[in-house]
Amino acid sequence: MGIQEDAIRLAETFFGSVKKLEKDANGKFASSKPYKQVVLKDAYLLLANGYAFAELNQKLQEKTALDNSAVYNLTNYFETYYPGYLKNALKPVERQADELLTWGEFYFHPLLQRTSAPPRYVYDENTMTYERQEMEPFYLEMVPSFTLRDLTTYFIEQVKGSPENPERFHTQFRRLLQGYTLDEVLYLIDYAVIKAEEDGKPAPVSPTFLVEYEAGIWQMLGNRKWTLKQAGLDRIHPRQTH
Repeated sequence: MGIQEDAIRLAETFFGSVKKLEKDANGKFASSKPYKQVVLKDAYLLLANGYAFAELNQKLQEKTALDNSAVYNLTNYFETYYPGYLKNALKPVERQADELLTWGEFYFHPLLQRTSAPPRYVYDENTMTYERQEMEPFYLEMVPSFTLRDLTTYFIEQVKGSPENPERFHTQFRRLLQGYTLDEVLYLIDYAVIKAEEDGKPAPVSPTFLVEYEAGIWQMLGNRKWTLKQAGLDRIHPRQTH
């Protein structure tokens, strides 16, 4: 369990207990994505500045009987109901300059997700059947970081390339990301490799050529989104360890 997962759980407590927002049919709080990202980042800053998850979470549930419609985020909540609790101004959290992940965003590509270990099936000699055993409680989270360097490395590994100047790829990926989402770029890489193998041709040697494979990614990405949505897995399910 890391800060990112605890921040998600604090944000969920804030939306549910403080703002009293309803959840839609997919289990998501009825609020705009930009506002969710604001609240999540605020929760992350509190934790990164040394405030304990358990105490924050408890205090967020102590004023639920009040009208909190004017409370904007967690910091505003604590300043309103617990004057002096936040002793100093929150110091900003520095992220890597080439970080590609956005606060609170859900990503569909498996490379950007981490989840619980799959169940195993153990043979029971008494019943002569296989019994399902969960290895750990289910969770589905985003990786804490994914940078431009990580994207370049993934591309090089997938196409089995060995560029002399990876920095050149960084520039090409920056341009590519101006027209495509991170999910789409990762599926461009995957589809390009699959298509090259099917056609018996070399994989693209440069990110610039990935746009030639655009037509093939929409079904892959669409199927992935549909499958996760049908299973209720198109949102983050943080680990429950507290």
